[in-house]
Amino acid sequence: MTTERLTAEEAIRKHCNTEFSKTDGTEQVYSSLDAVIIALTEFAAQEVEAEIKKLMPSNKKINEAARAWAKDHSNAPDKDCPEWILQDYEAGACFVRQCFGCLNKEVEAVEKQRDELLEALKNITDPIGYMRSKLEAGESLNGHYAIQLANDAQYLRGIAEAAIINAQTE
Repeated sequence: MTTERLTAEEAIRKHCNTEFSKTDGTEQVYSSLDAVIIALTEFAAQEVEAEIKKLMPSNKKINEAARAWAKDHSNAPDKDCPEWILQDYEAGACFVRQCFGCLNKEVEAVEKQRDELLEALKNITDPIGYMRSKLEAGESLNGHYAIQLANDAQYLRGIAEAAIINAQTE
C-alpha cells in the first residue's frame, strides 16, 4: 500500500490544531509541543524513507550495470556469458566494491540529512537549550522572553521549517 507523501505543513495540520488569525490571516498552531514533534517526526521519517528508495537501485539496474562493467573489464572469453562473475571473480568483486562505495556515499548523505532533522527536533523539544547554544560569548538569555518563545508554536515551527528548507536544499 502506497501512501502519499505529506509536506511539513500537511503533517502539522494532520496532528495539530490550527486556525487562521483574524488579524493578519496567518495560520496559527494551537497544539502541544508533543503534537508538533509527532508531526515533524512523521515528516522526517517519510523524507528519509523517500531518499533511501531513490538511492536503492532495482535488481534490473544492478544486473545491467554489472553486465556493462563486466564487458569492459572482464578477461572472460565470452563476455556475454551470464555467469561472468564465476568466470572472472576479481572483476565481479571489484564491481561490487565500487557499487558499495557509491552506495555508502549516498547513504552517508541521507544519514547526515536525517541527523540534521533529528537535531531540529531536539531543538524543538528543548528550545531554551537551543537558544542558549546560539548565544555569543558574553551574551545572556532574557528568561521571561525565552519562556514565551519556548511556548510559542510559531517559533518552534520556524525551527522546523528552517531545518526542512536546509535539508531540501542540500
